Amino acid sequence: MNKLFGENVKLMRTVIVVLLVLTLAVPGGLVIYGSHLLQQKDRSLQETAGLLEQAEGKLETAEGKLQTAETKLKEQETINQQLNEELQKKVDIEEGRVRGESPYAHLYPDFYAPKNDKIAYRETGVMYLTFDDGPSARTEEVLNILKEKNVQATFFVLRGQGTYNKAMLQRMTEEGHTIGMHSSSHNYKKIYASVEAFLGDMYQNYLDIKNATGTAPTLFRFPGGSINAYNSGIYQEITAEMLRRGFIPFDWNISSQDAAAYGPKDAETLAANVLNGAEGLSYGVVLMHDAGDKVTTVEALPAMIDGLAEKGWKFKALTPQVLPVVFNYR
Repeated sequence: MNKLFGENVKLMRTVIVVLLVLTLAVPGGLVIYGSHLLQQKDRSLQETAGLLEQAEGKLETAEGKLQTAETKLKEQETINQQLNEELQKKVDIEEGRVRGESPYAHLYPDFYAPKNDKIAYRETGVMYLTFDDGPSARTEEVLNILKEKNVQATFFVLRGQGTYNKAMLQRMTEEGHTIGMHSSSHNYKKIYASVEAFLGDMYQNYLDIKNATGTAPTLFRFPGGSINAYNSGIYQEITAEMLRRGFIPFDWNISSQDAAAYGPKDAETLAANVLNGAEGLSYGVVLMHDAGDKVTTVEALPAMIDGLAEKGWKFKALTPQVLPVVFNYR
């Protein structure tokens, strides 16, 4: 009996020991196994993250290549459009030549004079005072004299930009004077380099006047006159194109000679030049200059006006209805 009891006790101890071992071993094993699983999962996540980064890098590269391709495509489209426009211009020019049209018709499509259907005439006994190159520091003085004498004149101007210049152009218009184009740059070599160059320069002058006064000019005066040493090869073509656009050129038949190359003259001489130049004429277009250094021109103006008036001359501003004075073509 005691022996049997002893064996049972040993068995119980063995069972307890086994249970204790299992109790301690199983959780530890589970922890180790769980840790192993977590490590595997972490490695898997890292690999996945790496693949995502690689995919993002490839995507960014692809997007960059796409943007580059789009930019090149746009550049090529721009080039193609420019080529097509140039080609179309050449086609238009050639077709225009076949039809007898101007080869310059495609340039500055809004550069046209206001429509004028009236017949031009020449009124005898009228003196048209004209001033080139303004506005300048002398312009206000000239306008004051003209206002005092109740005389209208014509200004072939260079500049329309700037506060002072705009104010002077506006005053000219308000006081009944006529404004004509004379060029934008007054650079003879540049202006007369080609017909295209002349049109471009005059077009800017046209815009300046129109923007300052609200009225588009019709009259113009060639810098240096319609025939000069700079335009001898193209003046006829320029004149024809400007006439086609409705603009009227005006030269002069009396000069005050206030722009003589050998220096300024005194006021008495300038006035005498005009009075003597008017002798024997039935009408007169007088050339003077509105520039900062033309002090004697301003000084000569009152005596000039009074002397012409005493001889019976009337004063008017040029208009599109006045038959122009143009130098004889050679």
